[in-house]
Amino acid sequence: MRFQAAHKLITYLLVLSALGALATTRALSPASALVFLLVAAVSYPVDAGSKAATAIDRGGRFVRAATGALLAVIVWRIWRRMPDADLAPAFDLILALLAYKLLFRRSHRDYVQIYALTFLLVLVASTVTASFLFVAAFAVYVVLATWALILFHLRREMEENYLVRHSAQAPSQKVGIARILGSRRVVGGAFFAATFLVAAGVFLGALTVFASVPRLGAGFVLGGRAPAAVLGLTDEVAIGRYGTAAARHDVVLRAVIPRLHELPGPAAQRAAAEQLYFRGAVYDSYADGRWIRSRRPELRTVVTEVGPRAYVSEPGQAPPTPTLAGADRQEIEVLGIPATALLAVDRPVAFELPAGRLGVGASVRVAPRWSGETALRIGDDGSEVLVTLAQAHYTAYSRAGAQGPRALEPAVQAANLQVPDDLPNLKSLAARLRGGPGVLGRIAAVTGWLRTDHRYTATPPVPPAGVDPVSNFLFAQREGHCEYFASAAVLLLRASGVPARYVTGFRGGEWNALGQYVAVRADRAHAWAEAFVPGAGWVRVDATPPGAEAAPPGRLGQLADALDFLWSRWIVGYDLGRQQALARHAWSSVAGRGATRAQAARRLLLLGLGVLLLASAVYAARRVWRRRGPRSASRPRPAAPRARGEAAGALDRLYRRTTERLRRRGWPRRPSETPHEYARRLQAGGAIAGGGAFQQLTDRYAAARCGAHQPDPDTIAAMGRSVAAAISQVRRA
Repeated sequence: MRFQAAHKLITYLLVLSALGALATTRALSPASALVFLLVAAVSYPVDAGSKAATAIDRGGRFVRAATGALLAVIVWRIWRRMPDADLAPAFDLILALLAYKLLFRRSHRDYVQIYALTFLLVLVASTVTASFLFVAAFAVYVVLATWALILFHLRREMEENYLVRHSAQAPSQKVGIARILGSRRVVGGAFFAATFLVAAGVFLGALTVFASVPRLGAGFVLGGRAPAAVLGLTDEVAIGRYGTAAARHDVVLRAVIPRLHELPGPAAQRAAAEQLYFRGAVYDSYADGRWIRSRRPELRTVVTEVGPRAYVSEPGQAPPTPTLAGADRQEIEVLGIPATALLAVDRPVAFELPAGRLGVGASVRVAPRWSGETALRIGDDGSEVLVTLAQAHYTAYSRAGAQGPRALEPAVQAANLQVPDDLPNLKSLAARLRGGPGVLGRIAAVTGWLRTDHRYTATPPVPPAGVDPVSNFLFAQREGHCEYFASAAVLLLRASGVPARYVTGFRGGEWNALGQYVAVRADRAHAWAEAFVPGAGWVRVDATPPGAEAAPPGRLGQLADALDFLWSRWIVGYDLGRQQALARHAWSSVAGRGATRAQAARRLLLLGLGVLLLASAVYAARRVWRRRGPRSASRPRPAAPRARGEAAGALDRLYRRTTERLRRRGWPRRPSETPHEYARRLQAGGAIAGGGAFQQLTDRYAAARCGAHQPDPDTIAAMGRSVAAAISQVRRA
């Protein structure tokens, strides 16, 4: 391949690998990617001096004006969405700059800026990606970046300083740059193979450094943009605004639950995963089709920190036991849900956050909200500024069944019995649904009526203007999704005298048999009610009719998500705790579980001896290869085939020994020097005398390599003695 074509091809492949790394973040707009690829394809034949480049330069003002307008629009999009941390416009900004530079590749500076922009794309993608595919894109980028930088350096040297020496008598002269750039002999398969090995070594070294040095920071990814269809989890929920019809299918939560590991077989584990409820946000006040938090002091969640754990309870409830006996432990990983609520299975009673990180000025702590809900806060100032999480991992402890105080305080009960005044038919309907005796009878009557008299649909009709959506669902349309069923259940229970509240989160998940965890997707967002039963506490009430069971994910889908889980857990979430766990696992693998100190020492000694023997074998093989393999450019080449023989071999060995002795005295032979040029430089530098023993050896060696008469062994031995005596008098450089 011609050098110029190889350099351009590697540069464009580098750009595509950076785009692939960016695509793993799922924040890249498909339209933006398509436009960028079209511009890149158009810019490929635009080389300096070509007709296409001349045409673009003539319309340069128009292209620059259009690019400036596009950049202004992108900056306006970024400003309009602030303080929402949406990365898509920022990526568009970098892609627009990169596309502009590809169209105007004219000088070395342009190529440097292209490389810098691709590195910026990969750097930003590495901080927000949650996919294992990034590591493949990054590995390709490292190899291509090594090739691109080496070729760029060679091209710059060629265009600015390249000289060729024709012979000892001919002076150096400039070479036509077009001829060099069009040459097929500058780079080839050997060049790309050797630099590939260098890049692979760099990549492995980077992985080693990564495993040795933990990530700095709080261990959480802050910011990000929520999927538009995530149900609730915000400070205010408008009924019908969030629905499952447009929900994305991305994995937004993963949970490692030891209880599920003990179940007999994948079928039982899948069934148990489908019945999980991940509780998130809680709302107590309804008006005009919206659920909000009233933020009353009497509803404030109680958070008690004991050691590394934060215990959660509600006003009037006895604090959980520090032993957490019988609690269900879960290791939660939240992805792409920039919400403040901490999610956990059933009713969480305690949270355990990762240990403090290096470089963190303030710790991340569990903050109380309302009605048993908790969030995260940075620092200890008690402010209401909470952490918005796009990526986090923590440990939660939960208990199934009724939780909370056995009796409600009057203020708490009044807050959870409020019914809007603009729903006059609600109380009469609740009176007809009294059902059996007691609170449980009323709960059964409400849920039974909603499930039998109403129909579930993921695309409910839009209520008429000015009509309350819950009233329209109860008395007119009679079809809706979980938001309508949960809201209707809460209001009917309150109208019948049962304290109730509205809860959002996720229901069910996919059991990943490969990774042994539960994956929860965005389209599993769910809403339900919690009703208070005196003497028992708050119980979950799900009035939504059961839908069709989701099809189990395919083997390939499970494998892809399991790899994403490993990437997120050991790369994105890699911290000091993960590093210590990895070191303990490595030690157990080497020393053996339960091994004594003496046994571990013996195994480590044997391992060290094995490594030493392997290194010695590699070194010996390298020495043999260097003696028998091809000579490097810095060493004299062996005689031509017609000059080979015992005498020629002896003369060659004498010359190599002599140049090696001169090198040790500070006079090495340069790779581009002929034997006579080397001798003249030594004479000019005062290292040897003109016409001496070394000059005689040089003349004999050069003549022998050109096919002249070979000296006899006695002559070679005599020259060796003369040269040795002369070299001993050479001054050090």
